[in-house]
Amino acid sequence: MGKNWKIRAFLKRSFEGSFERSLDGSLDGSLDGSLERKFGMFVKAWEQNITVGAAINSVFSTQHYLLSV
Repeated sequence: MGKNWKIRAFLKRSFEGSFERSLDGSLDGSLDGSLERKFGMFVKAWEQNITVGAAINSVFSTQHYLLSV
């Protein structure tokens, strides 16, 4: 969980940077708000995928261990 905020900050910087470049830096307040909401949903889905992936990985490594014993 400690690395989570670093990943989130990195994604936010890169996502906002590419979005601003595509609009030539012309972001207004309402668009910025919707961008924040979309980005929040993206990060939430991404974090859930990592959690699901870790759970699946742990199940497979447990199975592998049990089969090798």
